[in-house]
Amino acid sequence: MSIDHEHDPVNAISEVEATGRTAEIFADIREVMQIPLVTSIWRTLDAVDGGLEFTWTATRPIFQSGYADALLEKLRSSWDLPIPNPLNAQQLNKAGISDNDRDSILSILDAYNRSNTLNLIALTALVRPSNRSRPPEP
Repeated sequence: MSIDHEHDPVNAISEVEATGRTAEIFADIREVMQIPLVTSIWRTLDAVDGGLEFTWTATRPIFQSGYADALLEKLRSSWDLPIPNPLNAQQLNKAGISDNDRDSILSILDAYNRSNTLNLIALTALVRPSNRSRPPEP
């Protein structure tokens, strides 16, 4: 099996460029996953013929079931990662990051942390064989 690792996800379609069915799916992804922006995995799938619609249709029930959210919370509560000391306002200001910039950055990080973890759960379920026909209740 040959896998093409040449695709650059940075060149994925932007949400602003999305039209028609792609824009509809992006809006549905934001609503169902409760995220403010569509992350690159979904935007990149648009470049695969039928990839976005197939993958979203297959995984949407996982997101809707609440199962992925329940696993996300379970993962978060079990993490015991070393947490570095956060940068203070003075350090951020020296780096040219204002309070507004900081709020925007944190919002984007929250969206990606939520989305990427949920995607890991749902997309893994999509490609791994299972004995279950549907996810158990959370």
